[in-house]
Amino acid sequence: MDYRTLTDAALLARLRELAASERGTVTDFVACLAEADGRAEVILGQGYPSLFEFCVQDLKLAESTAYHRLKAAKLVRLRPEILGLLAEGSVTLTNLCVIAPRLEEHPALLDMIIGKRKREVEELLASFGVPKAVPDRIRPLPPAVPARTEPTLFSTPAPAGATPPARRPTAGEAARAEPQTEFRFAAGPRFTGAFHRLRALLWHKYPEGRLEDLLYEAASEFIARRDPAREPKSSPPRRTPSKGSRRVPAAVRRAVWRRDAGRCAFLGTSGRCGESRGLEIDHVVPWALGGTSVPENLRLLCRAHNQSEATRLLGPRASLPGQTQEGRLQRATSDLRQRLIDSAKGTTPTVS
Repeated sequence: MDYRTLTDAALLARLRELAASERGTVTDFVACLAEADGRAEVILGQGYPSLFEFCVQDLKLAESTAYHRLKAAKLVRLRPEILGLLAEGSVTLTNLCVIAPRLEEHPALLDMIIGKRKREVEELLASFGVPKAVPDRIRPLPPAVPARTEPTLFSTPAPAGATPPARRPTAGEAARAEPQTEFRFAAGPRFTGAFHRLRALLWHKYPEGRLEDLLYEAASEFIARRDPAREPKSSPPRRTPSKGSRRVPAAVRRAVWRRDAGRCAFLGTSGRCGESRGLEIDHVVPWALGGTSVPENLRLLCRAHNQSEATRLLGPRASLPGQTQEGRLQRATSDLRQRLIDSAKGTTPTVS
């Protein structure tokens, strides 16, 4: 449609029509997301560790767009009336994200934000004594523009055709010339106390106490000690776990980590899972079913896919929340043995 041909009244009417249509589409999308949020196995089976990653990678949504819609979808599962408010424009996705952390504690907040702008919602939360949340942010900064050197009254003019000498950058300018990233987060008393202690311990090395230096020192120390991909200081003989042992030697863990390139190895319908956080060593043939702790029977899985596979192979007790991994495994092994006994007897397994 060529909107240049529309009259002023027709143009405004068309804008209102499109806005209503967009609200309806967003509302329908959020409702569909809420249903998908309750079917985690479908998303995991596609090879994505979470619904957020599915939205970003498969649906091609911007991260901020996926975040707002997923927040609203989770609230819809608790308060279905939100869909009607979204459709009529009484509440916005942004305001729903603002009140999301406090809605369960203060159910009346939903009615109180109807028709309000974000600033008004933030002031409303402040009146409840709720501090404004500071979201974590990691944002690359644009490169600094080098300052131009202007000639002064006492500058000696350069000969015609001569190339002016390059000005040596200062230390501050040299640091800013490197790619810079802004980190922002709000910390509680526990982190604040630990950071002050870290700054005191490293004062002789970093007297200026720059956050970048101190946090880099702490991160480097942790990685050197705990990174599964690190090379050991010495090369001890490779230990083979004893038969019947579920323990995975450190050398075997490092071999599995390098082989899987520090990524979840689950292969779903849409491809391999790309998650690199929260990885766990998983037995392809479960230890409870006779699997051994050798590299060929081990793989890296993210927490979501590890629990999903445990449920698929060992039953729902293998991934019950609030239990240690050892406790879940013992329960799953017990259930599996009982199912095998029932199967041998020709009886119907008991479901609990």
